[in-house]
Amino acid sequence: MANLIIYSFISGATIFIGLLLTLAGVAMRSRSPVQMVKRYASISVVLGILLTIATCVPYPFWIVLCEAGLVLGGLFCVFAKSEKKIRIATYTTVVCALVIGAVELYFQRSPNIAIDGLKELFVVGDSLSMGADPPGKNWPDLLGEKLGLTTHSYSFGGARTDTALSNAKRITGDQGLVILEIGGNDLLYDTPDFSNHLELLLQEVCKGQRRVVMVEIPLPPFYMRYGTAQRRLAAKYGVTLVPKRILASVITSEGATTDSLHLSNTGHEMLATSFTRYFRSKPIR
Repeated sequence: MANLIIYSFISGATIFIGLLLTLAGVAMRSRSPVQMVKRYASISVVLGILLTIATCVPYPFWIVLCEAGLVLGGLFCVFAKSEKKIRIATYTTVVCALVIGAVELYFQRSPNIAIDGLKELFVVGDSLSMGADPPGKNWPDLLGEKLGLTTHSYSFGGARTDTALSNAKRITGDQGLVILEIGGNDLLYDTPDFSNHLELLLQEVCKGQRRVVMVEIPLPPFYMRYGTAQRRLAAKYGVTLVPKRILASVITSEGATTDSLHLSNTGHEMLATSFTRYFRSKPIR
C-alpha cells in the first residue's frame, strides 16, 4: 500500500484523483438541495484541491494560473452563499480542471519512438543505469539486446547534468538512439542551475540524425521546477520524453530495488522490458 501511495504521487497519477474529487464535489455542491450532500461535497472539493496541489506535476506558468483558478473557484463554490456566485465558481472550476487534466494526459501518453535504420544505442545516465549488486546486466545492455542495437553506456554513480556532459561528448556519429537518464542527483542535491546544465547537455547530444529520448524524473513535492525544465527543453530541442510514470512504476515495484532507489537485477530487467514496448523498428503506415 505504501508503494502504491508513493507511486501515485511521484508519477503524477494523484492529480487525476484530485481533479475528479474536485469536479464531483462542485457538481454536487451546486446541484443538490440536501444539506448533508452539500457538506460531503464541500469535503470532496477541499480534498481534491489539496491532492491537486500536492501532486508532483511540473506546470508551465499558464497552467499555474489554471490551478489558481481551480483553487479559487472550488473555494468560492464551497463558501459562497449566492447561487449566481456558486454557478460562476462551478463553471470556472470545471474549465480549469479540464484544462489541467488534458495537459497532464498529454504528457502522460505513451511515446512511440522509431528506431528503423539505427545500429547503436547510447545511454548517458547515473547510478540507475549501472549494474546491480550482485553484478548483472544493466537495463541499457538489456534494452540494446532486445532492440538489436550495439550498446554504449556512459553512466556513473553520482552523475549530474553538469558532470555528465563530458560523457555525452563521447557519443560518436550523427546517427544513433540516445537515451538520457539523468537529473535524479541534481534533484537530490537541489542543483540551482539544473535548467542551464540540462540545456548544455541537450545541445551536445542533439546533433545530426540522432534520435534523443529523455526519461522524466519522478518528482517529490516542491521539486516541480526540475520536471518543468525537462518538459520545456524537450519541446525546444525535439526530444522525446518518457513519462515519469514508467520509471516510477519500476522503482516502486516489489523487489525492483536494492535500497528503495537503485535497481536490482530484477529492476533492470523490468525497466528494459518497459522501455522496449515504446520503440518500433518499422515505420507506421
